[in-house]
Amino acid sequence: MGRPKLRLDGFAPTVSANAKRTGVSSKGSVGSRTWANSTSSEQPTHKGKATNAKLISTITSLSFDGTDDSLELSTAETIGGNAVEWMMVFAFVDLDTSQENTLVGLYSSNNFGTYHGYISIASGGGSILYHPAPSKSGVLTIATNNTDNSSTSYTFGDDVEVLILHGDAVTSGSERYKLHCYNIDGDLIAESATNGGFGAEFSPSIIGGRNQTSFSGGYFKGELIDFKVYSGSDVPPVTTASLQAIGNNYKQFKD
Repeated sequence: MGRPKLRLDGFAPTVSANAKRTGVSSKGSVGSRTWANSTSSEQPTHKGKATNAKLISTITSLSFDGTDDSLELSTAETIGGNAVEWMMVFAFVDLDTSQENTLVGLYSSNNFGTYHGYISIASGGGSILYHPAPSKSGVLTIATNNTDNSSTSYTFGDDVEVLILHGDAVTSGSERYKLHCYNIDGDLIAESATNGGFGAEFSPSIIGGRNQTSFSGGYFKGELIDFKVYSGSDVPPVTTASLQAIGNNYKQFKD
């Protein structure tokens, strides 16, 4: 397993409590990148140590208000596409499941800066909404709160949560371009029932929303602990032990 290509880490122990955050360096492997928002009122807020009762006292996070807070990546980094494996790991707490929560907005590599897609947790916490590219007109709704397409029924709540998304590198057959979803326990909680042609390249480029200038509704409301993007040979093994290890890392943050 290699380093993530992109990362937005909520841990910032030297930042002042309740400070607005922008220009946050990506800790990924692809070189200089920052997560930023030029509008101060739309910047997420740093939550310092010992401010969230659900987290141990040494952990900090980024609080998104669910209205317009977001951070956009300074330079595109394309992942996905035909025969390219990828994984995203989201760790968060205090998710407000009364609304849809957009985790990441996706842009295509040939038109960076224009809204093209997104990945959200639906209102109620029982489904993943996935729209990878402009050529895919429909939004794929992948239920997590039943076992129709998984081994475990799961609904996201307001405790420390992890969502692991995995895209296959399969080039043909029924598994092509399926999206697989795992929780903090490493359980398979959902996968797309059909491939649906969801094999587009995209850039995971804005955290918390879909577009800083024209999007309304469905912003992320909660506290982000960590976000990682892996691609190609750097993707962690998709085994029970590996997935559980990812989740266990964030379980240590629970108070």
